[in-house]
Amino acid sequence: MKRQMMWIAELFVWGLILFSIIFTCGYIQQKKIKDNSTYYVLFNDVDGLIKGSPVKIQGYQVGYISDIQLMEENAFITFVITENELTLPDKLTASVAFTGMGGSKSLELFVAPADSKEKNYITSKEPRRINDFYLYQNQIAKLLVSMTGDFMEMFSDKNISLMKKFIKKPVAIDKTDNILDNIQTAEDNFIKKLEK
Repeated sequence: MKRQMMWIAELFVWGLILFSIIFTCGYIQQKKIKDNSTYYVLFNDVDGLIKGSPVKIQGYQVGYISDIQLMEENAFITFVITENELTLPDKLTASVAFTGMGGSKSLELFVAPADSKEKNYITSKEPRRINDFYLYQNQIAKLLVSMTGDFMEMFSDKNISLMKKFIKKPVAIDKTDNILDNIQTAEDNFIKKLEK
C-alpha cells in the first residue's frame, strides 16, 4: 500500500512537472507572438471603439483591440494582429469604421498613399461626426451666398453699361469666330485630301 501511494505521488509530481513545462512553453510562445504583432495608434476620438473590437484590413478581420487608454485629450489604442502570415505595409492609416447594424465599430487599416509624408508607422484618420458635416454644409452655404452677392453685383448699373459697350463692339468675339472658321475650313480641306 505504501509503495502504491509512493507510485501515485511520483506520477502526480511528474504530471505536474510536465504540465508546468507545457504551460510555460505555451505562455512564452503566446507572449512572443503577441509582442511581435502588437501595434499602437493615437486618436483624438475613438468614436465607440471598445476592447475586443475587430481590426480589419480592406474589410477582412486580422486582429482585435487589446487595450484603450486615455492620455490627456487623446486615446492610446493597442491592437493585436492575429493573422500570423500577414505582413503589414511600411505605412498605414487607421480609422474608425461602422461595421454592423447594431452600431458596432471596428478599427480599419488602410495602406497610406505613396506620397504620404507622415513619419509615423501608423497614422490616424479621425472619424467624422454629423456635427462635422453640418459645419461643412454651413461653410458651403456661406460661400454660395457670397457668390450670389458677387453675381448680383456684376449686374449693377455701372457693370451693365460696360457690358453694353462690349457687346456693341465685340472685336474679340469676331476675331475668335474668324479663327474658329479658319480652323474648321482647314480641317475640312485636310479630310478631303486624305479621302483622295
